[in-house]
Amino acid sequence: MRRLALIVLLVLGLAPVAHAANGEKTVSANGRTLTVAPAYDLDPAGQAIKVTGRGYDDGTEGRRAQGIYLALCVDNGPGKAPSPCIGGVDMTGGAGSSVWISNNPPDYGKDLVKPYGPGGSFSFTITVKRKDEFADCAILTCAVFTRSDHTAGGDRTQDVGVPVTWSGGGGPGPGDPGGVTKHKLKTSVPANGLAGLAAAEDIYVSSARAGAVSVINGGTNEISGTPIKLGNTTSQLALRGKVLYAVNRDAIGGKPTVSVVDTESRTVLATVPVGLGPNGVAVDQKRGTVFVASGLGNSVTVIDAQHQVVATVPVGLEPDGVAVDSDSGNAYVANASGNSVSVISAADHKVTATIPIAGEPRSLAIADGEVHVAGRISGAVSTVDIKSGGVVGQPVGVGVAPTRITAHGGLLYVSQAEIGQVSVLADGKVVERFDIGKPGPVVVGRNGLVYVANTKDNRVDVLTRSISPKITAQPKSQTVEPGAATLTATATGTPKPQSLWQHSIDGGVSWADLGAGTTSGQDETVTSTLRLPAARDGHYRVVFSNEAGQTASASAVLTVRTPTTTTPQPTTTAPPTTTTATTTTTTTTTVETTTQQQEQPHQQAQQQRLANTGVDGVVPLAVLGGALLLLGGLLLRPRAPR
Repeated sequence: MRRLALIVLLVLGLAPVAHAANGEKTVSANGRTLTVAPAYDLDPAGQAIKVTGRGYDDGTEGRRAQGIYLALCVDNGPGKAPSPCIGGVDMTGGAGSSVWISNNPPDYGKDLVKPYGPGGSFSFTITVKRKDEFADCAILTCAVFTRSDHTAGGDRTQDVGVPVTWSGGGGPGPGDPGGVTKHKLKTSVPANGLAGLAAAEDIYVSSARAGAVSVINGGTNEISGTPIKLGNTTSQLALRGKVLYAVNRDAIGGKPTVSVVDTESRTVLATVPVGLGPNGVAVDQKRGTVFVASGLGNSVTVIDAQHQVVATVPVGLEPDGVAVDSDSGNAYVANASGNSVSVISAADHKVTATIPIAGEPRSLAIADGEVHVAGRISGAVSTVDIKSGGVVGQPVGVGVAPTRITAHGGLLYVSQAEIGQVSVLADGKVVERFDIGKPGPVVVGRNGLVYVANTKDNRVDVLTRSISPKITAQPKSQTVEPGAATLTATATGTPKPQSLWQHSIDGGVSWADLGAGTTSGQDETVTSTLRLPAARDGHYRVVFSNEAGQTASASAVLTVRTPTTTTPQPTTTAPPTTTTATTTTTTTTTVETTTQQQEQPHQQAQQQRLANTGVDGVVPLAVLGGALLLLGGLLLRPRAPR
């Protein structure tokens, strides 16, 4: 009987599934073996799976001692760190979505890790689900991964991944929000002793060891010309147009300064003295005022557009990062030991407010009317509303020791040097994490590339950035007259998204492709328009896609009004006192198909079957059958002899 079933499967072209009865799957790589059970048809809402491994680096039998993370993560391809992971970084050890396995953890991790078994083995149960605020495994390729822990974040030898599948299939749906980010390493530029970055057409890199600034050509991503020699221990940078401001923490002669550099001629325009232990620097892009935080002086030096010191403003303890609100010109200063943010007025250069921020705030960035503050001890990003002057919402946890934060294009980049990671935030949540040896400042050039100071490897890592489409205007349901109809939707994404319109006649259960429609828009925003010369009832949606993923719009229901006609009845002659006229309404439905709207053949057949009531075909067939029987009877009747 089993043999017969196999023959039937082969005849039908259905090969038997090649995985174990319990749905487990095993992958081996780099001498390590990882098994997941089950790995198929998992519950998207959450399911417990058993994960076992062997051959990992537990520190015995000649193997080194290296900890690993075990979690469901996005597969970014060979040689790329699996990231982000569903469930994010578990700082408590109790979330159940990941496990930290190590025989030699750092002191702060001893209560969080689980040890290896004999032979570098382990067996744990974790709970995985299809999506969370970090990633959606219906859009992205995901697998249950092992990867080196943060003590060796760049080590890819521990990367072993077992792909999993979900019940109900994948693909985008109306609930998929889009906006998924992906950063990929493009190239690296050597930079010895680098400390600060600033970006425009070109990228400016400061070297604390050389006391100089080098220039990376934004077109070639190579060092251009010779370094610009400045003071001693050059660190943070700020840029306004063609003028660069470079902080020299301990200039020759023992007095910290800010060098003002003309980037076109590569000459120093001025050298301005500032307070002790200068750290952050920021420039008002409208007014040209420069603010320099002096960590040892607990003050901020204010320099005007003519490169003159106009004020020294006392602030909180150990000021570090500085940012300027371009609208008001007010400066915001992160006081690390003071656990606060000072607000300095652009009008009189006095502190107008002190906002409590716990957790050693080290860096801040301003975007869309908000100040985002990274706390090194709290491991979180707090948000201050500029209008109200108060903290809004809850801090967003990013993990261990965030020290630098940058805002660009709706994203926040948070550098976490201690664990070799950059967290990317959007809409108040972490949407991606990627590994960098020891990240410092992050900037985005006008070429759209992301530049990260990698102080561990003495280089600037250059990354491409892609963002999956995020729909900003959904198609709208309509009731239209028979004839033409138009549907539109808009999305943003990096690179610019493409569009594909689809039609459904079964309420959105299945979809048939209609075509791309016509598109318009600038930069990374695209509006897609579908014009239907002959509108049909049903659900319509558009799927926007780019290299980062795809996002489907909500369904728009198109209802076509049925035309009505009035049929007059024959006039009846009656006595002069009584004349009656009767009208009846008949309904007809017209379905038109144009070349632009042609769907796949099997989908056309499905539409015809769904549209058929069963009456149209049955009645004519019965009449024809009866006629044939009658004709046959006449032909076969015996004839009387002549």
